[in-house]
Amino acid sequence: MILNSVRIILASIRAVYDAFVRDGIAQLLAPAAGPRPTTFSSLFHTKQSPVDKYLPPTVRDFSPSVVKPLGDLGEDFLGKAVTSWLDGAHSLVTERTADVLAHVKSIASLAAMKATLRSAIASDEEDSDGVMKAVTGNDLNLWDEFYRNVFRYRILLDLAVAF
Repeated sequence: MILNSVRIILASIRAVYDAFVRDGIAQLLAPAAGPRPTTFSSLFHTKQSPVDKYLPPTVRDFSPSVVKPLGDLGEDFLGKAVTSWLDGAHSLVTERTADVLAHVKSIASLAAMKATLRSAIASDEEDSDGVMKAVTGNDLNLWDEFYRNVFRYRILLDLAVAF
């Protein structure tokens, strides 16, 4: 479960990088966004049917409010959105990691889990090749930010009980 959380976080950041930073999806979508449709029928590019004249004006002239201009998908917006998502993921991941570590019975097992997790994070971050910095504007060390304090607290708790 803990290793999967690392892979999910890195895969999510990689997906944002691939879609928005590397390929520039905002530039690709800009011509497709076009002007905002004004009515329901123009939204779906339908021809007027004989039934349209019997529809009440509230249905015929409906304009959905969810159709908005594409907006700014620049580096600042993406960096803030991903950072906000990482903050939410941080609280969830640290809470769940602490729950998992509560079931580990020995310091040796905790040390083995820590070593495995650190090596997995190191190899996954090497594969990322600057993706985190390109997306958020900062380098992010997943071990330091997400897992180190949880493991430290759990090991110190076991040491306090042992001595």
